[in-house]
Amino acid sequence: MARSRRRTKRGHLRASGAGTSIRSATSSLPNVALGSRLFHGKRAWLVRLGLAVGVPLLVFSVAEIALRLAGFGSDSAFFIETAKPGIVTTNDRFVWFYHRTPPGSPDPCLLARAKPPQTLRVVVLGESAAMGTPDPAFGFARILQAMLEAAYPDQRIEVVNAAIRGINSHMIVPIARQCAPLEVDLFVVYMGNNEICGLYGPESFLARHPALIPSLHRLKTTRVCQAMAIAINGPPDAPRTKREPQTMEFFREHQVARSDPRRQPVYHNFQTNLSRICQATTQSGAAVLVLTVPVNLRDCPPLASLHRPDLTRNELEAWQAAYSQGIELEKRQDWPAACDAYRRALVIDPEYADLHFRTARCLLAAGRTAEAYDHYTLARDYDALQFRADSTLNEIMRRAVADIEHPHVRLLDAEKLLAESPLCPDGIPGNEAFRDHVHPSFEGDHELARMIFTQAVGLIQRVRSIEPTGALEPLSRDQCAARLAYTPWDEVNTAAAMIQMMARPPFPGQLDHAERQARAQQAIDQAMAKLDQARLEEAMETYRAAIAAHPDDWHLRYNYATRLYQLQRYVKAAEHIGFVVDRFPNRPHFRLCLAHALAQSGRTNEAVAQYRRILEQHPHFEAARTALDRMLNPTGKPVGIRLSD
Repeated sequence: MARSRRRTKRGHLRASGAGTSIRSATSSLPNVALGSRLFHGKRAWLVRLGLAVGVPLLVFSVAEIALRLAGFGSDSAFFIETAKPGIVTTNDRFVWFYHRTPPGSPDPCLLARAKPPQTLRVVVLGESAAMGTPDPAFGFARILQAMLEAAYPDQRIEVVNAAIRGINSHMIVPIARQCAPLEVDLFVVYMGNNEICGLYGPESFLARHPALIPSLHRLKTTRVCQAMAIAINGPPDAPRTKREPQTMEFFREHQVARSDPRRQPVYHNFQTNLSRICQATTQSGAAVLVLTVPVNLRDCPPLASLHRPDLTRNELEAWQAAYSQGIELEKRQDWPAACDAYRRALVIDPEYADLHFRTARCLLAAGRTAEAYDHYTLARDYDALQFRADSTLNEIMRRAVADIEHPHVRLLDAEKLLAESPLCPDGIPGNEAFRDHVHPSFEGDHELARMIFTQAVGLIQRVRSIEPTGALEPLSRDQCAARLAYTPWDEVNTAAAMIQMMARPPFPGQLDHAERQARAQQAIDQAMAKLDQARLEEAMETYRAAIAAHPDDWHLRYNYATRLYQLQRYVKAAEHIGFVVDRFPNRPHFRLCLAHALAQSGRTNEAVAQYRRILEQHPHFEAARTALDRMLNPTGKPVGIRLSD
């Protein structure tokens, strides 16, 4: 019985062990099922993710291919092919892919991708100050070309103006990269005025995340994104009825203090972009000349001023009292007392830009030039609408070039050299060198070209072993003016254009703006009074001589045509503008000028054909549509149309 009980107990134990084993085995089954569900769930998640990403990419790719095959969209390259094999021209739609409202377009040129023998090729990179404003025909790039032609008479000189108004370093990087394969001998880099108030400025999310910028631009150049942009905003060349108005209130809302931490990413991005430009250009074997950027300090007050953010009410009242006292003393021309009052205000708030400008003006009047220069510089640096390259940007350029340590990269400290030039007798750049805040006068552009020429000769010899066989000294101001046909008439026209530009925001907010505009207008009136018939004919003879010496120079032809038009010599005007249209048949503004000249000379049918050709190429070109409507009025008589329409 005992044995039976023990056997039964062991059997029970064995049974219990077996049961435990079975339970253990069966208890693991739910875990296997759970793992299986987890595996299948993960795979399903991956499938869903693949579908979520893959299907849109597939649709996007199919749509992109279909739109390209249909010929929809615009080329995003800076250089595009012309009808002549191997010849490229600048793309006037390049800026569309960066700015919703394009600020400008590149200067037209015709360029062989394979550089011809006995040719020196120079490319100028930059913004409006480098391009030449208001007329690129008289910018430092053109003056430099005249100097190089005189120095290298046995070489064909090509100075490509690749600068564009309103852009900044973010757009100059791709331009430099696309210029690099063109066998360029020398790049001239002159940029920095549009970094703070330009594309991806302090208010931009992308300024703090610059790694996203290249991908964004590649995406915007696709035909699908172009179609979406047109659907939302309309064609880029169509009139914008919903454009954000750039009123004084608009600019007040976009002021940025110098102490604002959002400026730091902008400075960092500028340094990065400058390094990329130098890397892309030197890899092509070219030399690179980087210029610091001089600006108008003495005769250009800040565009906006902001108090330091932590200023208390009591401090503001004390500051205002000292500032107002300084203004009254300045009006009485009591310069030492005014300086003392302004200095009391500076102790309270050293960040108000106008205060530095007023202090500098009084110091200069008191003969304390070195101190005046320092405060003029601070007035620029504390400007809350920074449309001028400041001290930080110029210092970044100095450090960046020093850090590159490349034998073909050189710094030209134009800011320092211009202040030391005869154009600045007091050592402070002003209206003698500039038309406004940053754009050089013809004299200022000549001085910049002279500086560049001196460095360019050495760099060209270094990279190409070519020595000048002509004039070793740069051409004088008058010699360059004769080569480019820069006459007193052109001086008046450019001055008038600048007055119109300075009448628009944000300039009316500047200190003493009305008085400066009045003085500028008075100077124009006096110059116009001297332009009698004899002087006008002398100017026209200057153009004829320049064209005879350089018959392929389209800038000369275009400007000569506009002068002929102003003199109502429409037949001759049509002849010369027709020369330009033949070279750049897809530039609507040139063809519009031709159509106007034809209309005024009585060649109605030819004018109508030109207007229609413009609208075929650019359906939204309103000036051509309006002029055509006038031409096709019931009377059948051509209506007087100004060239500026």
